[in-house]
Amino acid sequence: MKSSLLACVFLSIFGEVMLSPFYPQFFQKVFHIDDLSYTGFYIFVCRLTVVLCSPLWGLLTRKFCVKRLLLIGQGGTAICTALLATASSAEQFVMLTVLLLLFKSSYMLVYPLLIEVAGPENKAPSAGSYHAVYHTAIIFSSIAGVGMINMANPLVLFYWVGVTDILQLLLCWFVLRGVTLKKKVEKQAVLHKDKGSRKYADKLPLIYLGITLLGFHLAVNMVRPYFTIFTGEYWQLSLTEQSILYFLPNAIAVFSFVLVQKMCAPQRLRATLMIGLSLLAVTLALQGIEGSIVSLIASRCMFGVFLILSQAALEVVVFSTSSSDKLHMNYSFIVSFQNIGQLLAPLLASAIVINSGYGSPFYVAAIICLFSLVFLWRVLLRQKQGWMNIVDNSRNTIKVDESGTIRQ
Repeated sequence: MKSSLLACVFLSIFGEVMLSPFYPQFFQKVFHIDDLSYTGFYIFVCRLTVVLCSPLWGLLTRKFCVKRLLLIGQGGTAICTALLATASSAEQFVMLTVLLLLFKSSYMLVYPLLIEVAGPENKAPSAGSYHAVYHTAIIFSSIAGVGMINMANPLVLFYWVGVTDILQLLLCWFVLRGVTLKKKVEKQAVLHKDKGSRKYADKLPLIYLGITLLGFHLAVNMVRPYFTIFTGEYWQLSLTEQSILYFLPNAIAVFSFVLVQKMCAPQRLRATLMIGLSLLAVTLALQGIEGSIVSLIASRCMFGVFLILSQAALEVVVFSTSSSDKLHMNYSFIVSFQNIGQLLAPLLASAIVINSGYGSPFYVAAIICLFSLVFLWRVLLRQKQGWMNIVDNSRNTIKVDESGTIRQ
């Protein structure tokens, strides 16, 4: 089941981020829009849609089966993705994208479901697996994006992306047929642990983690919309070379999979967050220096390592604060903060690029990342007692055998 869910993660990310490095070029070629701010507007609309829709899917998990919600979302996504290929104007493309994201927001249910299936003792390995697959999908998607931009009619490729959504629908339907029965047994264990979970949640409000993730995703995503233009203009690189540099951190992140498993263990989480966010800020700033191409490659590689470490560590903390019956709800709440950061990122990036040039977003992103670290330190990391509760909660595992007996 875990492998099937990871396959769904790969397919969903592949279709979602294919055009991410090339939105300015896409709108210019397909809809003849040369205004760079249109890229910022489009990404803003996309993120706003996800911000509004993600909590709704989380709320629906309180009334309906997660499996059923996921299948409905995948079916609607497949139809809307195919409709994107029929768009005849930029306005129509934007409206169809909003409709698409209404359904595709349900895909955020896959990650907490993966954590739930793996069990409480495997949060770090599961997070590492998720991010390894996530970044692998971005690599292949970026390569496919180059081919899409070079097509005579790039919109046609959306038909094939729709096929991948149908594959996900069939795969999830097949592997999740027995989830409802397991869920009933699991709730028995949750009842025994709910009292401790509430005590734990009181000491570590999800709002603090949400604000930290907002700043983290704002910093990381504001350097992306104009990265290919930045490298193309300063170093005169081809589209293929720009694409390789764009997904280089993702390639390094994939190879950092084992490191994530070790460094995101409960006893190392605090050190990982401190070191990861600090050096993430440094590597962001280094990328903005218009020096040699070698220094850019080196800083992109280091950025990839600390990107996956920081993000996985933050998400492990989120999952450690949540009991099984609230896992999807809490994650949807956190995703809203995450998407607010992604929502604001292109707008801030557009304003900075227009006024200060393509390299400036890297320096602003570094400052935002440091502010996120300071905030996290003040509300969480320096509180030894509260932090130890996270460690204890992460180590505490509840297992249920086939007869329904609860074992500590």
